[in-house]
Amino acid sequence: MSKELEVELTKDSVKLSVGKEPTQALTRGLGDIFGLVTESFGIFKDKIRERRKINQLKFAKKIQEEAKSLNLTVEQFASIDLRELAVIEQHAILEEDETLQSMWARLIVDSVNNNEDKDNLTFMNILKEITPLQAKILKFYYEVITNTREILNLNKVLKAVVVKNEILRHLDIDEDIFTFNASSLMRLGLITQSDTPSQVLIGGGTVPTGYNKTTLTPLGFEFVKKCIGNV
Repeated sequence: MSKELEVELTKDSVKLSVGKEPTQALTRGLGDIFGLVTESFGIFKDKIRERRKINQLKFAKKIQEEAKSLNLTVEQFASIDLRELAVIEQHAILEEDETLQSMWARLIVDSVNNNEDKDNLTFMNILKEITPLQAKILKFYYEVITNTREILNLNKVLKAVVVKNEILRHLDIDEDIFTFNASSLMRLGLITQSDTPSQVLIGGGTVPTGYNKTTLTPLGFEFVKKCIGNV
């Protein structure tokens, strides 16, 4: 008749027994393993803590540089909306990508400088969803628009069509990657197609394979104007 394996956890050790007979060797072995795991986890936490500290210092420097350009004081940062502050604490200070950090810094400083502008909460909730590659794609849209050397207005921006192959060449990415990220930016309401999507015939039906031409939406225009600029 087999005996049940019993496990007893105490503060300082793990004790195993088969029936009432202790298996001391196995107990010591597991105790050593748990000790190593605990030690490794402690080292891991220390490294994460140090990484976050360095990241926060870099982020704080970006905010400081943006604030200095507008002559903002530390006291003015106390006026930031509490809902915006919650998003900043949960997402902005954890961001490690340089471009996205700069976008967060611009948006945060703008919220302090124009604390009556409640649209920034919308932009923050969008920015927390953006990936580094999507930020580069949006920056390319901004460069296409500003290179026209015309006085920008919404009507002209919405007519500034970006051709897919130009983005693929500029960012050195393949079509599948662009299609996926363009779909995400469309979901966020930042860009839209300006032509009929390319299609392929499969099993008697057609499946969209991507968009050849896209443009910013009104929301996308305001977003890049606030968050990207010369980032």
